[in-house]
Amino acid sequence: MERLTRKNAAGTWELDPDRLPEAAERLARYECFVQELPRELEQISAELEELRAAGKEKTVKFRELMAKKLTDRSLLLRLEEAGLAEP
Repeated sequence: MERLTRKNAAGTWELDPDRLPEAAERLARYECFVQELPRELEQISAELEELRAAGKEKTVKFRELMAKKLTDRSLLLRLEEAGLAEP
């Protein structure tokens, strides 16, 4: 990924004014992604509960959903630790 920001001599971040539209687009996509993660985790948890209730804990679908839940949760935790998402 090509960076759109750089640290200046004062140690603060700056952006080339000519690239503001590109930076705004990338920021908007990032914000949508971060907002969607918790919703997706809730949806996956609900699907897993339905499968558990039906006794389908050993199915491929259940295992795939569990892997996705763990991956998404790990990603969200890393974003939270970096201060890029709300806990």
